[in-house]
Amino acid sequence: MLSPKQQTHYMKNNSLLELSIQDLIKRRDLLKGVLIGFSILWLLILGMMVYFLINKSSTKTLIPFAILPTALPVTILPVYIYMNTLNNKIKLREKK
Repeated sequence: MLSPKQQTHYMKNNSLLELSIQDLIKRRDLLKGVLIGFSILWLLILGMMVYFLINKSSTKTLIPFAILPTALPVTILPVYIYMNTLNNKIKLREKK
């Protein structure tokens, strides 16, 4: 019998195996758009942080903007890992 972690891993790989290559490419493109959107958002937040640091120089206004740029890359990491998995599956299917 498989452990819950192994079952989850098997179900993820099994679900990717059942998808066609067109579906995998659609998912990859969607995730690529999500990553681009989050990257633009991250740059805007960094720009706002610099603006408030220069013009307002108050730590009360800077603290909320300091938390977001550090938390955003951590939340994007699973999307990036899943996109790499999709890329690997697409490459394997194109070789066949």
